[in-house]
Amino acid sequence: MSKQNKIIGYVRVSSMAQVVDNESLPRQIEQIKNYCRLKELAEPEIIADEGVSGFKSNRPGFQKIVTLCKSKQVKVLIAYDLSRLSRSVRATLEFIDEAITKNDVELVCLKQSIDTSTASGKAFLAISSVFAQLYRDEISEKMKNAWKYKRQHNEKCSGYLPYGYDVHGKQLVLNAQEQAVIQLILSLKDSGRTYYQIAKALEEQDIKSKTGKSHWNTNTIANIVQRHSQQLKAS
Repeated sequence: MSKQNKIIGYVRVSSMAQVVDNESLPRQIEQIKNYCRLKELAEPEIIADEGVSGFKSNRPGFQKIVTLCKSKQVKVLIAYDLSRLSRSVRATLEFIDEAITKNDVELVCLKQSIDTSTASGKAFLAISSVFAQLYRDEISEKMKNAWKYKRQHNEKCSGYLPYGYDVHGKQLVLNAQEQAVIQLILSLKDSGRTYYQIAKALEEQDIKSKTGKSHWNTNTIANIVQRHSQQLKAS
């Protein structure tokens, strides 16, 4: 079978579902092969995850179909049930958007009568992509709000510790020595020095960076100045 023309059947059972006939691997495979015969499609390549929860995205079989779809080797992906792909709504929507829609893969889910080669199926994909974007936007907004809250309450936002601060538990506390250096940086910036010139001035005075190095990165200088500007706006 040539590249871009693979017919893939994906089947999955969790440990609890293995004893249920309608959800068993042989039953799912039978339904998928019957569909291919009915539609006069080629014999499908079956990819399976056995005894793995649908909430786990790192399933070997699932990761394989993601890779095949993104490498544009799949023409049709068939699953007995949409829930076989994932039990997470968000993960399902993201998979459809990133692996299916963007790579022109036809998706068939037998139980829900989803067939994206049809007009109604294409509409389903379009709606799914919209919801996937909404999920991303919602997560992004939540992260921004969380970071804003942490900054306002002088809490550490990530693994990165900003210059001018130490951390006690989750709380950021002022580092007096580094705060004095920040005031020097701001004074040099106000006098018209560039970030490069400020970095060189600090190196000439043998002022160490947060990592204890003599070299100062211009991005570090820019971040310090921008952070101060944001703090002034928030105050």
